[in-house]
Amino acid sequence: MEKQFWIENIQVDLSRNQIIRVESAVSLQPKILAVLKILALHQGEVVSHDKLMDEVWGESTVSPNTLQRCIAQLRKALGDDSRSQQVIKTHSKQGYSLEKSVHWGLKEIEEASKSQLASDIKKPVSDDLKKSQAISQSISAIAIKVLSITLVVVALIYLLQADQKLAYTNYSQLTSSDEKEYNPNYSPDGRYLVFHRYLGVCENHIWAKDLQTQEEIRLTATSGIYGPHDWSSDGNQITFVKQENCLQAESVKDTCWRLQTLDFAAALKNPVEPFERLDCDKERSILPTWLNNGKILLLKKQAGKLRLMRYDARSDQLEEFYQPDDGVLYDFDYSQAADIVSIIVRDNTNNHYLEILNSEGKRTQRNLIKRPQDFSFYEDYSASFHPSGEFLITNTEKGLYRL
Repeated sequence: MEKQFWIENIQVDLSRNQIIRVESAVSLQPKILAVLKILALHQGEVVSHDKLMDEVWGESTVSPNTLQRCIAQLRKALGDDSRSQQVIKTHSKQGYSLEKSVHWGLKEIEEASKSQLASDIKKPVSDDLKKSQAISQSISAIAIKVLSITLVVVALIYLLQADQKLAYTNYSQLTSSDEKEYNPNYSPDGRYLVFHRYLGVCENHIWAKDLQTQEEIRLTATSGIYGPHDWSSDGNQITFVKQENCLQAESVKDTCWRLQTLDFAAALKNPVEPFERLDCDKERSILPTWLNNGKILLLKKQAGKLRLMRYDARSDQLEEFYQPDDGVLYDFDYSQAADIVSIIVRDNTNNHYLEILNSEGKRTQRNLIKRPQDFSFYEDYSASFHPSGEFLITNTEKGLYRL
């Protein structure tokens, strides 16, 4: 497959992970461009959410609205938006389609050039025509040089302007490895930074860095696919979901998810094996979150629908924590400061609601999220609590907003 393709006059360079338009070049993550590549391969067809998720992320654990965020970034890079949907079109409850024409590589141009060259060889060329062609070639060469210089100047001006807009005063490297590192967060007391360091596509360790001594400490005795982690309120333990059979699995159905916890204090002395709370489950589990009472909330897929579940370590029981009266629950967060849970629900008319629950799963508030007029009708919202618990921050195609 070609490493470049064009969506009309927009170049997509897969080798450099860039989308190149006349006025700019935007670098994107490989998985975002992988979504665009699949849409391009099926130009004009509706590609389902499941197909995109399976082919790009496979069995990896990702947040519920990862795909929507990718589409939003692609639209921005392609000069499209969620209202006009001229390039990428959303098909409600079905998937997405790439509407513009796609050309792969330069094969068509090369074939046309070869055909024209063969035709020209068969024709006798006069001396005047040869001179004319020579002059034209000289003019073309000069024009190309002038154009190249102009583009360089424009690019320098653009970069200088961009540098003025993005004036970083200071940055520093927090870890000392060249490996890929993800999912960083601080311990409740702020002394430790805990993160995941990857050894391969389906293999990582959980590490900690002591911000006082600058020592890096591996916490897990054996590697695995450990998902994003969360802290107990006292900072003594972390919880996460471990995924099995990532590379060997032929489909999502062949993998499994295990809820685990890790004794942080013990792991600081020597790497430890995580403690398994829930055995292999064929249904996807994500976003384990520790409550102040020691119980763990997580989103779990059952019968094709995400459900908010609660795990009680004392009784070793998993039970349903809360389900909305109507609609689909697709995101949640917990505030340790306020001891409340927020959930985001989408109903069958595509209205979105913010619901607030107490730590026992009783709903105390339900509020419609009022969408500004220029916001997409199809956009989902991923909301996170401010440390005070007084409001939430949500990311949208238009930027970050307060709820």
